[in-house]
Amino acid sequence: MKKILLLLSLALTLVAGEYMNGLEAYKRGDYKTALHFWQPLAEAGDAGGQWSLGTMYRKGHGVSKDNEKAFFWFQKAAKQGDMDGEYSLGKMYRNGKGVEQDYEIAAYWFFKAAEQGSGKAQYSLGVMYYNGYGVSQDHKKAVQWFREAARQGSSKAQFSLGVMYYNGYGVLRDHRSAFEWYKRAAEQGDIKSQKKLIAMYRSGHGVGQSDEKALYWHIKTAEQGDAASQSELMKMYCMGQGVSEDLHKCAYWAEKAYNNGEDVKNMWNKFELWKYKKSN
Repeated sequence: MKKILLLLSLALTLVAGEYMNGLEAYKRGDYKTALHFWQPLAEAGDAGGQWSLGTMYRKGHGVSKDNEKAFFWFQKAAKQGDMDGEYSLGKMYRNGKGVEQDYEIAAYWFFKAAEQGSGKAQYSLGVMYYNGYGVSQDHKKAVQWFREAARQGSSKAQFSLGVMYYNGYGVLRDHRSAFEWYKRAAEQGDIKSQKKLIAMYRSGHGVGQSDEKALYWHIKTAEQGDAASQSELMKMYCMGQGVSEDLHKCAYWAEKAYNNGEDVKNMWNKFELWKYKKSN
């Protein structure tokens, strides 16, 4: 018996080593080597190898992109109880990739992965309950799953909880709680949440009114490349709306907005912003 346990332990150690060799290769972009390690593992029935091989087929890394093969390997992993396999299989059913779209089956696999603690699956299940896709629409259950994912740091779930509290969907309306969840997501760089904070600081809903803090988050969204925010900052600085007029800053944001496809011609000409470009 001891000999059997020893051999089993050695086998598991070897499998783990092979998997990690593949993972290290994958992370450095050496997909050929990753495939070399993962494909035999997958074919031998290792759930981690199956999920990883499915991911390679889904993304076209080291192999030709093939959603049907991705689905095949995700299903193999999921049926062994692999959390990542369950979540990925749910996505394939939800999106109709490699298999006919089926929201009900997607929700089933999201639930399986969510119960194991997958934040992505918890958020996705929350969306299914929010919209009534594959399940009966239930905003209280949507809040439940958004909260589970949000606690794990999902910015999408944190934003969604903010929406639920702000509008009173599945919970009592509470602008302060909405603000707190938007802020958590905003601090992770979520632009939609940052824009919600801008509006709340301007209006004073759920937080003390503050033009200064609204401007802070406005600049944050613009710095992340949001063209609409860049264009609005251009107008604010050119016209002194909520800030001191500053044509140098106006020109700076005008250029940023223009490079993102915004039409700034009228403002550029009206304020002769070429005179205030940084190079000048």
